[in-house]
Amino acid sequence: MAQWRGEARSAGRQVLLSGIWFSVDVVGPEGFSRRGWEALASALRDHAMENNLASAVRTPLGMRYVVEGPVKAPDGRSPNMRSVWFQEGNLPPRLVTAYPLEEKPQ
Repeated sequence: MAQWRGEARSAGRQVLLSGIWFSVDVVGPEGFSRRGWEALASALRDHAMENNLASAVRTPLGMRYVVEGPVKAPDGRSPNMRSVWFQEGNLPPRLVTAYPLEEKPQ
């Protein structure tokens, strides 16, 4: 994927990553925290750069990229995550959403 674009900042109980506000209530179990929101931003950027694309689809809004794989958490764990990115024209991709993947029963 191309270089990540956008800003990352915190406002109360939400974190802005690339123009999308995430509730900080969804982070925490892997060591992410409100005060350390920069770690989440960095982990999601690294996740997109270090894992393979699960899909790349051209849509009327541009390219949609889905990345699946482990994300490095502050507590040392590496839970599997899916992140979705959109790229409009020649602009760098922007984060749309990210969420943990469910573990498959063995």
